[in-house]
Amino acid sequence: MKRLILLFLLIDFSACAQKKITWPDHKKAVIVLTYDDALKSQLDNAVPALDSAGFKATFFLTGDIGAQTIPRWRALAKET
Repeated sequence: MKRLILLFLLIDFSACAQKKITWPDHKKAVIVLTYDDALKSQLDNAVPALDSAGFKATFFLTGDIGAQTIPRWRALAKET
């Protein structure tokens, strides 16, 4: 029975993997940028580089953010 369920899951996954994705505005692909741990270097380096290229990203903030960077993260969040 387990083998039969595994077989059906593999067939379903294979069928889903072959579906053609249509991106908005006739784009060919999408790239998702994520940054973890709310590092100060992300504010100092990554954010300006992304802004200059016109890119957006997702930043995952942690509970141990320094008090001096919290206002910068909040200001960045308001920009989007």
